[in-house]
Amino acid sequence: MVFREYLDSFIEVVNNSRGNIGIDKNGKEIENYVVGGSRERAKLSTGLPLGRKFAGTGNRLYRYPYVNNDNWTNLYFDWKPEYFDKPTLFVSIPNKPSKYFSHPLEEGINVTFGKNPNEVFGYEAVSSVDAIDYEELLKAMIKLTNHEKFDESSEEESESMREEYCNPHTKELLIAKNLIFRGAPGTGKTFLAQQIAADLISGGRTATLEELTPEELNQMAFVQFHPSYDYTDFVEGLRPVTDDETGQIGFELCPGVFKEFCTLARKSKKIGGIDNFDEAWEKFFEAVNEAQDKTGDITATYNIKTITYEKDMHLQSYVRGDMEGVWEYGKRGRYYNKEQCRNIYQGKPGVPQGGLDSYRKAIVAHLKEAFGLKDYVPASDSTDAKPYIFIIDEINRGEISKIFGELFFSVDPGYRGPLGAVATQYENLHESSEEKFYIPDNVYIIGTMNDIDRSVDSFDFAMRRRFRFIEITAEQSCDMLMYLGEKEQIARKRLTSLNVAISNVSELNPNYHIGAAYFLKLKDLDEEQLWNDYLKPLLQDYIRGMYEEDKIMDSFYQAYKLVSSDEGDDYETN
Repeated sequence: MVFREYLDSFIEVVNNSRGNIGIDKNGKEIENYVVGGSRERAKLSTGLPLGRKFAGTGNRLYRYPYVNNDNWTNLYFDWKPEYFDKPTLFVSIPNKPSKYFSHPLEEGINVTFGKNPNEVFGYEAVSSVDAIDYEELLKAMIKLTNHEKFDESSEEESESMREEYCNPHTKELLIAKNLIFRGAPGTGKTFLAQQIAADLISGGRTATLEELTPEELNQMAFVQFHPSYDYTDFVEGLRPVTDDETGQIGFELCPGVFKEFCTLARKSKKIGGIDNFDEAWEKFFEAVNEAQDKTGDITATYNIKTITYEKDMHLQSYVRGDMEGVWEYGKRGRYYNKEQCRNIYQGKPGVPQGGLDSYRKAIVAHLKEAFGLKDYVPASDSTDAKPYIFIIDEINRGEISKIFGELFFSVDPGYRGPLGAVATQYENLHESSEEKFYIPDNVYIIGTMNDIDRSVDSFDFAMRRRFRFIEITAEQSCDMLMYLGEKEQIARKRLTSLNVAISNVSELNPNYHIGAAYFLKLKDLDEEQLWNDYLKPLLQDYIRGMYEEDKIMDSFYQAYKLVSSDEGDDYETN
């Protein structure tokens, strides 16, 4: 039984961690240091997902570690015990009124601490660890998950629980809109950015990208800046295209990755309205193609009436790059592309000057008559739009002012939405002179940067004030070492010792510390391979040109090997 095995392994980790002495992120010894506490997930045959959490910052065992599902139904373990008279398991949901549980409590149990403590005011099932009633505990979790005891008003309350996100930085992103994680190499900044993206997109359900649905994954984009990255890659620019008929190469204005992402986010905000233009156009375009293909005659056309019904328009199809449209056979310059006709459908000019729009109106009228095009009703903006997260890795490696251009204004959190609309550098090439670009308020930007990167000085000060900068230290990154299992403690000691040695070099500082991500390679490498292939080359770059390089490098190696500089004795422990 999956549930039994999952719960048993959870209890085993907790019991093995009781009284265990480990080293926290500051190198200090702590009690009840979690051993082997991976966040491995499971799924029951009923489809109920299970997760588990053992520890917080410093890897100290929670007072009430728990197994949970995606709906904040938690199976807590009072292992000390504190509330019960012996080690006990109980099923509850934090911050729910006592009336929702079969066993209400007169006073709540404070299960977490900090700025936002959680309390439970009752439980649905309870079981002593000495004689675990697996069936009763599982039944209680399913019962609470399915809301069997909740009325409709509690649904909204349950959703509000999702505001308790997995990662504390998620709420910081919600407030700031733009975050940059800065810190030493290997501190997991990129991984953290992806965790926060998953956390925010899922509404606190998960902080793992692999657990997002395909639809949710579309709410996130990732780019990495580099010295060659520019405005045309990011916002918009001209791209070479080949004319299918003449074979000649021309240029077409195409959106960059960020503009495309913002367009997607803007569309997600729209609710209601009537617009079936794409569907009707597809049928129309197919009919035009069939008229040409049916006879094999290159002069064959698809014919429709003009607005005045005085004459026919003889149409053939064309495709240029990503743009498709129709043109009047035998009449040069009579080209009507899909987007121009869409503008007419939405009550706008087909092109800025409005030239030939009477013919585009004839096409739209034909779409309504022959292909079921409905009258356009604009959609309205939702006040509860899905969040879209754009991650920029190594943001300081690009020339920021060149890449963002006029978006310096729009990226400001105070100017999100139409209020911050700007004309881009290619405004004169847009089909409508009124077309402006803005960043919708449901777009969040996360950047990462290494403080020691030589290009850090190029980070524009005007852009700096538009981002909130959060430092991720090497010590903070130590939590990820839990994935090393039995190698975790010795890896922590080596990392801490090496970073102390780095700080002892007068020309270096904590920005040059080594993050824990490097030590995760110990899952596949031994300590010498890690040193020779990863750490040593990086450290040599740090100290190149310094006085007594060899002596400094030797001090690094001795620190990594946990060798006392005073005694020359190896005090490594396993």
